[in-house]
Amino acid sequence: GGAAKRAAPATVADSVVPVEAMVVLLECAARRPKRPDVALALRSERLLRGAAGQGTLLPAGALDALVRVHASCAGDQTKATACFDELVAGGEQGQAGDDEGGERPPKVPSEGSVVGMLGACVDSQNA
Repeated sequence: GGAAKRAAPATVADSVVPVEAMVVLLECAARRPKRPDVALALRSERLLRGAAGQGTLLPAGALDALVRVHASCAGDQTKATACFDELVAGGEQGQAGDDEGGERPPKVPSEGSVVGMLGACVDSQNA
């Protein structure tokens, strides 16, 4: 398909929250010690999706954090799978590198993302 639209800043009351700030909130929710903050992740996702509009992809960092939140024991496993599928299907591009002078296709999700997701799954099994 064609190039995907990027999410616009989220409007909260009378202020505008940059997409990057919403991704940071999602990352904070995912990295909370002991147990991810599912409520914060859900609120942040709702704001991002509302600002993005239908058919607009969320940033890969947001989807990565959502997978980790929902792969935890506190999260929704079905939502984790849906966010992972969205990340793979069309999330923002990962890191591109040179491959003998040519561009390699970016890896989505990145190795680091997959390691974090697997860690969240293991933690949920051990909880």
